[in-house]
Amino acid sequence: MSNEIIPKNQHQLVFTFEKRKGKPVTLLGRFYLEEKEKKEVLKLLKKKLACGGAIKEEWIELQGDVKEKSKLSLKKRVGSLKDKEESCKISIMKWEV
Repeated sequence: MSNEIIPKNQHQLVFTFEKRKGKPVTLLGRFYLEEKEKKEVLKLLKKKLACGGAIKEEWIELQGDVKEKSKLSLKKRVGSLKDKEESCKISIMKWEV
C-alpha cells in the first residue's frame, strides 16, 4: 500500500464486485488522490447511483451491484474509458461535482 499521490491522468482503476455477509458490494480503486478529491468522487457516485458508499484507504466501496452503472457515470464525467476484462483504464481529469 502506498500513500503516494499520482497525477489524475495516470490512474488505472479496477472495478470489482463481491458479496460481504450476503450483501453486494462494488469496489472501485485504487485512487491515489488527496482525501478531499476522493470524497468528491464518492459524493458524485453516491448521488448519481442513489446508493451508499465509503472510502477505505485508496478504494471506494459502493453498496449494491453498481459496477456497470459506476463505469457509465465515470465515463460520462471523464470521457476516456477503455474496457479490459475486469479492469478499466480511466483518465481522471474532471471530477467537478
